[in-house]
Amino acid sequence: MQCAVVNLLILFATFQKVVNYVQFSLTLFSSLTVLGVIVLRWRRPDLPRPYRAWGYPVTPLIFLGVSGWMLWHLLEDASTREPSLWGLTTAALGLVIYYLSPGKEDTH
Repeated sequence: MQCAVVNLLILFATFQKVVNYVQFSLTLFSSLTVLGVIVLRWRRPDLPRPYRAWGYPVTPLIFLGVSGWMLWHLLEDASTREPSLWGLTTAALGLVIYYLSPGKEDTH
């Protein structure tokens, strides 16, 4: 699936559109990762913390604020909207495939 997406990007998109597509996707998923750390620390305060987050919770919240602004700007600007929406569509399609795939364990 990744090979197909990459080949389509190479064949039909400009370099700038590919950069915007990747920028939106990377910013979205790095934001979700930081949000996951905050949620995990809030829900499971009893877990060991082998790594420390400097300035926690202020620095992760600043990161989320800046990342949210970047995501909004990428969707708001007409020149970056289309590749950003394609990045969002790719992520949504990945979620659909994940939930429809057999063999995943129930983690609840």
